[in-house]
Amino acid sequence: IGVHYKGLIFTSPRCVQSLKKAVESCDRESQWESYLKGCWIDKRMFCVGPSTFSEVLNFFSHSTSQQKDKIFVSQQGNSASLGQTIMTEALHQSISLPLLYPCGNLKTDTLGSLLQEKNIPFKTFVVYKTVKSEELERNPEASAAASPHMESNIYVFFSPSGVTFALPLLKDLESVKFIAIGPTTRAALENIPSISKENIYQCETPTPEALLTVLRTLVGKQDEK
Repeated sequence: IGVHYKGLIFTSPRCVQSLKKAVESCDRESQWESYLKGCWIDKRMFCVGPSTFSEVLNFFSHSTSQQKDKIFVSQQGNSASLGQTIMTEALHQSISLPLLYPCGNLKTDTLGSLLQEKNIPFKTFVVYKTVKSEELERNPEASAAASPHMESNIYVFFSPSGVTFALPLLKDLESVKFIAIGPTTRAALENIPSISKENIYQCETPTPEALLTVLRTLVGKQDEK
């Protein structure tokens, strides 16, 4: 199958993990290690951020510097930045065959639209499905670590689907501060009429360090009151 594609696009660690599970469940004759992995490892791979990059290294076992040089990581850790990374590489080396793009069922159209505008061929296929947690629906306040005795709360969202599934179950959001891991999640929060845009914050990059920086800022503001 590798001969039909120029490379792979990974927009989250979960995409890599889901692909790995699919391979492990179907690979009864160990064809992945003996043959199939070799068809992919020398192809270009585009990762949305450092966590996804780590998953790719773990799954494909890139061992040489030449192989690792074919892995490209976006600077800002979001779909728009990843699209720019792919387009920049396409200027240096033509992408004639399509890029294989494993994704979730709730993916946004941001990346696909950017690639289509630049006539970069790609093919998507769904490798995982995002569903609402049953525990969240049974006990939303406990799941969100909310407490009516707290003077103010901070909610952190890592995806637009988290906003979609969790917010309808939460109450008393006037004093809540919201942190979005990236611009797509921030846009989902801004589309909620009951949330003031002044209460929405975004991480500079989708990393634990950037999240900690925002949390420290918000906690510092609370301590000043």
